[in-house]
Amino acid sequence: MTAAVATAVQQRRRTQGAKLVRLTVSFRSVPEVQDAVNAAFESRLGPGYVRLAPFRDSCPDQPAVVALPVPAPYGDYGRVVEWKIEESLPDVSAAWIDWVVRKSGWTVTERERPGERVPVEPRHVCLLFRRFRSFQEDMTRRYREALEARGLPHLLVGGTALHEREEIEVLRNALAAIERPDDELTVFATLRGPLFALSDAELLVWRERVGHLHPFRPLPVELPQTLSEVAQAMNVLRDLHRRRNRQPVAHTIAELLEATRAHAALAIGDPNLIVALVLQPRTIEELVHGVDAYLTQGRYEEATTFLGAHHTALALPSNTREDLEKRIILMQRVKS
Repeated sequence: MTAAVATAVQQRRRTQGAKLVRLTVSFRSVPEVQDAVNAAFESRLGPGYVRLAPFRDSCPDQPAVVALPVPAPYGDYGRVVEWKIEESLPDVSAAWIDWVVRKSGWTVTERERPGERVPVEPRHVCLLFRRFRSFQEDMTRRYREALEARGLPHLLVGGTALHEREEIEVLRNALAAIERPDDELTVFATLRGPLFALSDAELLVWRERVGHLHPFRPLPVELPQTLSEVAQAMNVLRDLHRRRNRQPVAHTIAELLEATRAHAALAIGDPNLIVALVLQPRTIEELVHGVDAYLTQGRYEEATTFLGAHHTALALPSNTREDLEKRIILMQRVKS
């Protein structure tokens, strides 16, 4: 239908004095790619199809068109099914890109240097998607994970998976708590999350002895020492809430990351690494808090390493160190 409409429009314009000019030269593709395009479209569009003419020279040392086989296209009953194809294509595509970039020895030309061939780099590869989402599934997620697993740098343009990343959820929760401090659930998620990494026990004790998790709630005169870190976290949220409308949101995020020392972990992209990378304890209380944070996540070996790396610099008393070591051993046994 579309071809018929285009033909009718052409005829009408030509009767009105317009001149038909056919653009046939493709300046980007090599002849082999143009041959594949011509063979595919000519059979569908018929005699009216205008074949692409070559402009660049071929590169006989490497193939121009490669059809990747699907490693696992069969379903439970031995038939080729679409969902199995979509499930197995991301890993084989990433594996092929990894081979092309690191082992193939293939070369390409660049716009700035059309006469010089350079080795293929990740920035020369482009993956095109027919759609980004299928129902509730992100079609790009498996490809991103396969590329990340092989250490291939990549950039997703136009995707919708940004808000599904854990570090983005962490920042969204924190900004929601700063904007609406009376939302106790959001405040709890922020305090319990990797930015502050407060334990359930600390937050429950606060709820029982102080009251609701509200940054503006008045504190008792004699606050237990065990709740000092919760009070500090509340102060951070309260101060950021007061300044939020007097500065750009980027400044608010920067101050939040500075207060929690979370820059390195968010840059790496794994909020679970916040404790490991940016918690450099300045006091014995922070050291104990860091060990508890590791134990809460079930990372017992890392808790032992963390304790061993910082106990000397802080002059940790021997009885406190023994208590922490016993706690780590006890948690391991309970887990096993």
